[in-house]
Amino acid sequence: MAYFNYFVLQTNDEAIAYAFKVIVKGYKPKRKKNQRVQYTNTGSLDVQSGPNERAWQYTTKVSGDASGSFAVTPGPIMTASTVYWGDFDHLAMLFDKDTPPDNKLRFRDVDGTDHYVFFDGEMVTTLLTSIPSGENAYMEVPIILRGSVT
Repeated sequence: MAYFNYFVLQTNDEAIAYAFKVIVKGYKPKRKKNQRVQYTNTGSLDVQSGPNERAWQYTTKVSGDASGSFAVTPGPIMTASTVYWGDFDHLAMLFDKDTPPDNKLRFRDVDGTDHYVFFDGEMVTTLLTSIPSGENAYMEVPIILRGSVT
């Protein structure tokens, strides 16, 4: 299995896909087991399980203006064969999608696996340069993506 220093988000309508660079210290994939555990009247445990959740926490390094593209192999979910490097405006545009089904994204993790995801939480930007926009601006943006079965 190949690992990359970027992840890819593709719009649900399959129109375009963007790659975003990952800062390794900010990559924190999570699994959550949804279940209720309680004791019964007889003292035994009653465990009722729901579906497990997947989430990906990333800290991305984005520029104020990115350009360029590269070829990828389409997968079972992410159908793009060309991916464009994403900048801050692209990430914000994908984050701001809030109307179904546009808010569901096709996602390829750094390990090359495909998933459907939604943004969760907030997008807080830390400026790494003295200028806030343009090709010489760089920022760190932590994000959380939550997995969806379909």
